[in-house]
Amino acid sequence: MKTIHKELFKSTALIKLVLFLFLGLSNSVQLKSQSSYTITNIGNTFDPDTLYCNVGDSINFSLTNSHNAVEVSSSTWLASQTTALPNGFSLPFGGGTFIPDSAQTYWYICTPHASMGMKAVIIACDLSVSYTSTDATDSSACDGVISFQIAGGVAPFTESWTGPTSITNNALSPISNLCAGTYVHNVVDSEGCISQDTVEVLVNNCFATLGQIGSCDSIQLTSSASSTFPGPYNYNYYLYFDGILIDSIINTIDGNVTFPNYVIEGWYNLEVINTTTGCESADSMLIDFNQMSIDVLAHNNVSAPGACDGFIAIEVLGGAYPWTITWTNTSGDTISGPTQPFNTSNISTLCENTYCIDVTDVNGCTIDTCFDIIFSSCNTSLTITDSIECNGELTGEITATIDTTGGGVGTNAFINRYTYTVFSLNPTTQIGSFSTNDTFYVQSGLGAGSYRVDVIDSSYISPFSCLSDSIELIQPDPIIVWTTVDSTSAPSIADGVITIDSITGGTQPYIVTWFDSVGLPLPTSGILVQDSLGYSNQYNGGYTIYITDTNGCEGSDIIYVHPNNASANLAVDSVGIDHVSCYGACDGRLYMKPYDVGPSSVASFVYIWIDVDGSMPGLNPGDTMRVDSVNSPSGQYNGAPSHVATYTNRCAGTYNLFAFDYYGNPFPSGFFPITFTVNQPDSIGIDLGPDIIIDCGEDTVLSAQAFGGTKTNDTTLVNSFVLDFNNPSGIGDTLVTGGNYLLVVSGTFRHDTSSVDHLDAAYDYSVIPSSETMLWNFDGTNTHRPSPNIYQTSHTYSFPFIATNNGGIPGMGVHTWSIPSSNYTGQLSCNLYSIDTGVYIYNYNWTSIPPSFPAIISDEDTCY
Repeated sequence: MKTIHKELFKSTALIKLVLFLFLGLSNSVQLKSQSSYTITNIGNTFDPDTLYCNVGDSINFSLTNSHNAVEVSSSTWLASQTTALPNGFSLPFGGGTFIPDSAQTYWYICTPHASMGMKAVIIACDLSVSYTSTDATDSSACDGVISFQIAGGVAPFTESWTGPTSITNNALSPISNLCAGTYVHNVVDSEGCISQDTVEVLVNNCFATLGQIGSCDSIQLTSSASSTFPGPYNYNYYLYFDGILIDSIINTIDGNVTFPNYVIEGWYNLEVINTTTGCESADSMLIDFNQMSIDVLAHNNVSAPGACDGFIAIEVLGGAYPWTITWTNTSGDTISGPTQPFNTSNISTLCENTYCIDVTDVNGCTIDTCFDIIFSSCNTSLTITDSIECNGELTGEITATIDTTGGGVGTNAFINRYTYTVFSLNPTTQIGSFSTNDTFYVQSGLGAGSYRVDVIDSSYISPFSCLSDSIELIQPDPIIVWTTVDSTSAPSIADGVITIDSITGGTQPYIVTWFDSVGLPLPTSGILVQDSLGYSNQYNGGYTIYITDTNGCEGSDIIYVHPNNASANLAVDSVGIDHVSCYGACDGRLYMKPYDVGPSSVASFVYIWIDVDGSMPGLNPGDTMRVDSVNSPSGQYNGAPSHVATYTNRCAGTYNLFAFDYYGNPFPSGFFPITFTVNQPDSIGIDLGPDIIIDCGEDTVLSAQAFGGTKTNDTTLVNSFVLDFNNPSGIGDTLVTGGNYLLVVSGTFRHDTSSVDHLDAAYDYSVIPSSETMLWNFDGTNTHRPSPNIYQTSHTYSFPFIATNNGGIPGMGVHTWSIPSSNYTGQLSCNLYSIDTGVYIYNYNWTSIPPSFPAIISDEDTCY
């Protein structure tokens, strides 16, 4: 059993009620695994104002000389009085040490400042729990047990458990059938004191090892078994060969056994069952009798066709003394041996043939191999004459050189005696072939890899192959930059850091060059750390690190510094609607501009347009009209610098825009759309009155009455005035009750403590995002807001309103605008307009419609 962590704290209903409802205290310290605490003061406030501790802990008060700490009753504490509690603790001005000796709540105050709310509490608990545990027998068994005993505290107790096995709340001790793992036990007494312990149920794992004794074909297998915790245990051992059970040892307390039968070569598997715990373990082993190997000391071919001057010398490695060695040829004739007792042997005066050696050691272990003795007119050797300096380059060069001292030149000497063939290996692929009389050949333009050169000597009547040679061309590893990136605190804060942790590959030393997102060198090139960096991503480009090594090889990496809190200042700058021009037309326009793109709103954006009520032809309510993004098939995304979301040719109706920044953060905030309502004017109608008959020779005036269509707003400037923060005052105007008016306010001003303007008629723009503020009065209040209620970089805002009947004048009302006494400097310019929203303007065009019957021309008076 292992107790990893323990916590005690108190949370009674009374304390919660007093501290959080009545007093609003929040600066509390929960008990951790320590025995000493310090309380200080911040002005006339104890810090912390709520401290949880154990009985017997030391609490050190470190106060300024104007503050003391005196225990009082809870009623005195609630009343902010100073009557000391009899037998309570009392610490002098400047502080001291208090040690709680019982589990309770200690209420204390600062005598001179209690009436000012300088008071706090100490909550002491004495609840504890002790544990014992029995571990699980193996990882698959859930048979662990935890026992516990509660001490201290006030019954009844409420308990809860968390861990790999579900445990019922308030389960009685002991708790059994537990799987291995970590369990957390929470105990709460009736006073709210909590004890939290972590208890671990371990696993009694088991292990098996398969070994061998003997050698060659006299090998026996051994087994050892063990467990995490000491026994005694009973074991069953099972030995398998190629999946078939061949031996077993049952019900033994011996943790080390030897299987009696000798084994043959092959794979063996061991299974061990600890019958005491039920734990199973296994191991496997490959048995190979060939424990010897042959090392070639010399292997000389014959010097000429038909010569018998070949030579082979070997040494046997491994096995046991003495060794018996026999040499034979391809005909089976013994040409040497058997010889004893040493492990070395050589044979000479060998003609062209194949020679085989058989070796047997004292244990009867054997090994054999064969060697070819041939005539080779020449030997080929390869050297690297130009290396590869940069990874991936094809600049390697190898030179094949022929040594003819072993065989000489044949009788058929002629031009192009040697044919060189070059192969790349893994896989073997011919990459070059050339015939020449030269005893060397150069192959260039090679990349890293293994190569072999074969040479045919055609100076003999029957051409011979020279001994081949192979070589490996290596290259430096690619240059890789390993970096650590610290994000910026926010998109608008340039505090990102890129650190080069290491550079691998290439050939040192390195030259380091940094470039920003547009390819301009950073001024501090050559260093391994760049700080004060703005954010970067795949849209606006990353920072590029170029590495050049001593050979001029280059490596580079693009690093992105993503911002933390990418949505901290994400907001909408402005939205707009151009309503349709005529009834039934679809020429409406929607647009939304993100706020402060770059420093605040991180591009690029994704705009999803939704037809809310199915206003567009062919669409149903809720259909997606279009998705605009950098790579959108719509091709409608407006990029830098504005990134304005725009949708044109919209019919009258309601549309939603869901907007997301580069990191998928929605805005304005949360997954809520920006809603646009496109309006249309009424249809135009014409009333021509009843049909009339025009008498011959008579003049008749025709009239028409039009209605509907687009209303035209007509504005009239009523008043212009200035609200002066330098000379706080006000102005009033008498307006028609029920009339529509528009107040347009522009300008900026500042607080007297500021050196620059940072305020306008509706916002404080010194912070990001700008915050709403209203420092001038409209009809005696400052609750009015502009329409739209969005910060405008032009610092001009519109305040539409309907005049009311203020002042008791029939049909009229007095409205006022004023600056209260303030500590601000600057002016706001105001223009007041009356708005007539009911004006229709029509253009009339009369045309005649020819009659549908023929005209009769007569000189008679045909009028009746």
